[in-house]
Amino acid sequence: MRAKGLFITGTHTGVGKTRVTAIIGALLRKQGIDFGVSKPVHTGVKGRTCPDLEEYKRFFSLSDPDALVCPVRLKAPQAPTIASALEKSPVMIETIDTSLYILRQQHVNVLVEGIGGVLVPLTQKVTVADLIKRTGLFAVVVASPQLGTINHTCLTIEALRNRKVPIAGVVFNKVAVTSVVFDMIVQEITRMTRVPCLGYLGTHQKRMSTSGAIVRAALHTLQVKQIISFFKK
Repeated sequence: MRAKGLFITGTHTGVGKTRVTAIIGALLRKQGIDFGVSKPVHTGVKGRTCPDLEEYKRFFSLSDPDALVCPVRLKAPQAPTIASALEKSPVMIETIDTSLYILRQQHVNVLVEGIGGVLVPLTQKVTVADLIKRTGLFAVVVASPQLGTINHTCLTIEALRNRKVPIAGVVFNKVAVTSVVFDMIVQEITRMTRVPCLGYLGTHQKRMSTSGAIVRAALHTLQVKQIISFFKK
């Protein structure tokens, strides 16, 4: 039986994986669906708090200790292999596996956010795509409708398929305005990959002052029912 939940990945760093993860988490909480959230590896962590976890907490309460949610934290804002080499503290895939195992023992579902793109190296032998494969989860690819996104999104999907990772769909973030061109981009990616679009988040949503307002807006732009279907109620 395939694991219940989703793994949020993206075409590149800064594309909006954390915001998408936070909104999905808020939607799950709103529907009373049990889940554990995980950010297995976080680089660029300067102090005791992880920026991505703080973003989660804006949208929903964490039911697990921060150390379990984010077990590997590195200071340099670099790929994990480089950041860990600078600190002389190699990333142990066993640490990640153990944290995910514990979350699965404590929750019906898991919601996992990756780091960077799918070929970012976590260790000398394991990439983000490899980790998604290990979890057995469907992947959601976060993309942005800028010039080059067709190429970036299709390459990301191809890399996942080469590892036989199932893909739930694509979410577009930072959409300034829906237009004929945006619709054409979505249609072209869908045609080339046969992967469905699960909706989008607009740039106006980022300017909203409260997490509640952002989530309410997302109800109108995301395929919520389809996204929630990957979680066991």
